[in-house]
Amino acid sequence: MSETTGPVDVLAIEIDRGDDSAVAAALGEAVAAGTIHIIDMLVVSRDEDGAVESVEITDLDAEAAAVWTALDGDVHGLVNDEDVAAIAEAVTPGRSAVLVVYEHLWARPVAAAIDAGNGRIAVRHHVDGAEAASALSSVS
Repeated sequence: MSETTGPVDVLAIEIDRGDDSAVAAALGEAVAAGTIHIIDMLVVSRDEDGAVESVEITDLDAEAAAVWTALDGDVHGLVNDEDVAAIAEAVTPGRSAVLVVYEHLWARPVAAAIDAGNGRIAVRHHVDGAEAASALSSVS
C-alpha cells in the first residue's frame, strides 16, 4: 500500500528578480521543517503583449537558477500548458513568477484518516491572507 499524499497546491510567486532569495529561503525553511514537499517548480513569464513562456528551473541560466535549484522538486511536467496559461493570466504583463507545486506534508495524517474512514474532502476553499488576517485580528 502506498503512502497517503497530502493536499497538493500550486502557488505562483511574482517577485522582482534579485528580491527572490528571501522567498527561496522561506520555502527552504518550510521544506526543512517537513511542512511541505516541493514537487515541481518552473518560471512563468508574460511579456507586455501577453505572450506566455514557461521554463523549468533546471533550464534557467546559472544566475537565475542559483536561488531556486536546491528547492526544485523531483517531478517535472505535472503542470501542463493549459495550467500555465491559466496561471499566467494572473501574472502582471512584463513580469515573471516562480510556480511552485507543493504537497502539504503536515496534512498526510489527516488525509490518511479520511481515507481510512472512506471519506473524502467535499470542498476545499482558499481564503485570501489579508481577509484571514482581518478576521483573526477581530478575535484577538
